[in-house]
Amino acid sequence: MTRRIAQLGLVILAMQAAAYGLADRFSGGLANQQNSDGRFSRVLCSIAASDTTWRVKKMAGTVTTKIEIQAVKDISVMPALHLIALPKKQGLDATEFWAPFDMSTGASTKEWLRIRASAKNAPIVIQLSVSELKWASAKSSVWPSRPFAKTVPPGQYSLQAQLEFSEGQPISSNEIVVTVSN
Repeated sequence: MTRRIAQLGLVILAMQAAAYGLADRFSGGLANQQNSDGRFSRVLCSIAASDTTWRVKKMAGTVTTKIEIQAVKDISVMPALHLIALPKKQGLDATEFWAPFDMSTGASTKEWLRIRASAKNAPIVIQLSVSELKWASAKSSVWPSRPFAKTVPPGQYSLQAQLEFSEGQPISSNEIVVTVSN
């Protein structure tokens, strides 16, 4: 009986948290990024691909990424595509690749993008050509500099867009499964 009362209490607390917006902190690709001063920026990131089978010898796939950032103060961000081999493994056994990109041009970059504080920044929709980006192993200290075809072996991967912030935790988009073949 005591356990049921405790469970009921937890359910009521969860409903109250949702009513006050506390449960909305991380939901469906939408997150509130907390800055060091305790203020939040609202971030939305999603990814889609019209073709999820990519041929290495031809031009690999095209990915559409939608990013919306409403910053309460100036922030720096490094967006990147991340591929994780399936089935996913943990630690040193995991096979992961990444390719940073410029949110305005869709090209490879080594520069952090500065987002100016604004209550309303228009969503940024970027078409990324996977084979035109520079790639590297995520477990390497080398900055991505190699073509997709020479970096990513054939296989099945989970693909996400990730936004790394100079302050706070990185934010990831939804995942899509892609197959890389010769």
